[in-house]
Amino acid sequence: MDTAALLGSALGVHLFIDEGLRTWKQGAFSGWPHDRADKAVKVYLRHPDVKVPQGESANQFFKRFKLSFTKYVGMAKSLNIILVLNSVSIEAVAGRFRTLRMSPKEGIVYEVGPALMLKELHVR
Repeated sequence: MDTAALLGSALGVHLFIDEGLRTWKQGAFSGWPHDRADKAVKVYLRHPDVKVPQGESANQFFKRFKLSFTKYVGMAKSLNIILVLNSVSIEAVAGRFRTLRMSPKEGIVYEVGPALMLKELHVR
């Protein structure tokens, strides 16, 4: 949210928050150390219909996120759109909304190309 607010202010554009683009709701794992949470999340990725306690299943997340993300991809054909997402959401795009496939580095900017291919942009 902070990054999006800074970008919106710097670029003089409107900021919209879309609940459909929120990260995977992993309720019970909130606040856990990263390595411990990653191990727990892998179990739920192997069983994508099982809901994370106090959260949502991987398939619920992928369905919700894909619906919102593809809406913006379509809108981007006629509008300039910037989406500010966290690494889990970027991994979902890379995994074609079926799994998590990459570990994006912090602060990297990607362009979404044909067939949802992610291309790292080198921004100065």
